[in-house]
Amino acid sequence: MSPSKRKKPVAKPSTKAKATTKRSAPKRVPAGRPAKRTAAKSAPAAPAGAYAGSGVDHGRKDRGLDGMIAHLRGTYANNPRAAVADGVGGYASVVELLDQPLGIAISTDSVGTKVLVAQMAGRHDTVGIDCVAMNANDVACVGANPLAMVDYVGVNVVDADVMEALARGLAEGARRAEISIPGGEIAQVRDLVRGLGDVHYDLIGTCVGVVEPARALDGRSLAPGDTIVGLASTGVHSNGFSLIRRIVFETLGKRIGDRLPECGRTVADELLEPTALYVKECKTLLRLGVPVRAFFNVTGGGFTNLLRFRAEGCGILLDHLPEPPPIFRLLRDAGGVTDAEMHQVFNMGVGFAVAVPEGWEDEVVRVARAQGKKAWSIGRVVEDPLRRLGIVGSKLRGALVASKSKGAILHAERLPEDFGA
Repeated sequence: MSPSKRKKPVAKPSTKAKATTKRSAPKRVPAGRPAKRTAAKSAPAAPAGAYAGSGVDHGRKDRGLDGMIAHLRGTYANNPRAAVADGVGGYASVVELLDQPLGIAISTDSVGTKVLVAQMAGRHDTVGIDCVAMNANDVACVGANPLAMVDYVGVNVVDADVMEALARGLAEGARRAEISIPGGEIAQVRDLVRGLGDVHYDLIGTCVGVVEPARALDGRSLAPGDTIVGLASTGVHSNGFSLIRRIVFETLGKRIGDRLPECGRTVADELLEPTALYVKECKTLLRLGVPVRAFFNVTGGGFTNLLRFRAEGCGILLDHLPEPPPIFRLLRDAGGVTDAEMHQVFNMGVGFAVAVPEGWEDEVVRVARAQGKKAWSIGRVVEDPLRRLGIVGSKLRGALVASKSKGAILHAERLPEDFGA
């Protein structure tokens, strides 16, 4: 979002009207324009708990999603030149162009209520990185090469300094993801946007990439014995902020400039640490010919994202997760959040995962470290007709189990006897 390309916004006479400013690059690329809306990603339903008490109810969302899917799937055949190869449920939707060798991968996402923390701090130059990461990482998950992103900023009032700061973050995120941001939109929607401070905004992006449909990754080739390698996160990333804000600002009574002794940083520094980008790691692994079975982006839904695969008869056992960074222990203890819900809401220090055949894990770790990230072998694919996720560890006081059909992570005394059998 380059300020120099932005036209001056003109407010509508009515305060309830939506005033928008379209932004575009000087030269228009002669390509078909995909719909700005991709089929929503279905996240597993969470049990009632701390997150639901903060206003995020995955069960209600999924019921709403079911009603939307019934209508949206009917659009798949609208254009005979574009076949939806992978729609609802994937990290990005893949559209096959029937007269072209490449397909389009599309994903859309927002920064969520992390923008409220940025508004509290008066620090707007990092959430743009989050916006790029939330979208480009998802596009990379299907094996696509992310190319470009457009952004949407809905504001109560346009402030040139805030817009410039948002643009700096978007540009830095684009640099890290190796994509362009050729355009976007500023919408003046004062009656719709409610935030904190003087300037309120929502920040959303839509990223597109290209992939050969036959090479798109959907976890279909997962097999028992494959290794799961986890890549380190930079912190809480951009998920769970409704719960985070309640714990930090209400339960703990912290202010934005206060220090968090457990983390050795201020509240603003810890919570506004940008989401890590994993695009370069994905592209490098594929370029080197590493036989990647699946990429997993550990975002909303936490570790239930590892159930987003198409292979039948497989489950995933995580038995070597690293020690969570201090911020997660603080949120768990101060908020009274169960281990099961922590692993369903947060990344717990693992922001991304890669499934590869046994013996290739060292190459994944090497590629991640070359990009400055820690990485570990955290588990493996097991035989399981119920397609479950199991998490065990010395600090969990039992086991955590989720199934692909039910989604929610539940606590158990031990793993089921038939898990991995």
